[in-house]
Amino acid sequence: LANMGYKMCIDAQILLMVSYHFIDNALKELKETGEYKVINNETYVQRRQEIEDIIGLDEMYKIEEETVENK
Repeated sequence: LANMGYKMCIDAQILLMVSYHFIDNALKELKETGEYKVINNETYVQRRQEIEDIIGLDEMYKIEEETVENK
């Protein structure tokens, strides 16, 4: 592509393929061993917190608490 004059190229499938690769490996390891040891517990907790922060989970919990009927 550089020879054709393109300065950059965004590969729309890179995230899909990387995700599929690692999900496939994780599921195979879980099936074979019953565990997934590639990510240690500390990293797992850290990544989960990052995801919760990205999606604003604390704010969603507040909205849920304010809007869901008490039973």
